[in-house]
Amino acid sequence: MVEKIVDGVLTVDYLKSTSEEFDVDSIREIILRRMGLRDITCVNQCRNVVRLVLSDNKIRNLSALDGLTELTLLNLSSNDITTLAALVQHFVLRRIEALSSLSNLKALTNLRLHDDMRGISNPVCQLNNYQSAVVGYCPNLRILNGEIIKGDGSTLFSLFREMDKKIDAWSL
Repeated sequence: MVEKIVDGVLTVDYLKSTSEEFDVDSIREIILRRMGLRDITCVNQCRNVVRLVLSDNKIRNLSALDGLTELTLLNLSSNDITTLAALVQHFVLRRIEALSSLSNLKALTNLRLHDDMRGISNPVCQLNNYQSAVVGYCPNLRILNGEIIKGDGSTLFSLFREMDKKIDAWSL
């Protein structure tokens, strides 16, 4: 029997029932789109999760992500994230240094906080230079918001992005 999510609170029982795992340490992938989630505290018990997709929810607090050292893909697009301060103990609101908490996620190679194609984002994406800070704090990050930033194809991708910007500027 699959457990239900009540009041936007994710539970260990729900994770185990949907993944069909008996132990949360065995859960490697969590995909919970459009579930109305606000509280994901129990995710931090899934120490071996590699892929975490929580897009289109109502998540504000990211402290549950701390300690997910195996995490390689994280999709948090279209939530209520206004700051990444939840991962930093001493944070001054809206300071870009708060992104330094992402450096704890050593295996992270793919992060999505903003999705241009679907027109969804998080308020944190409005911070000046947030993309540069994320890249600086996540040395193994290869893909940010669906864009290749390192590795094969990154130079070509950057070139086309710059060309698109110039074409858009000329058409105005």
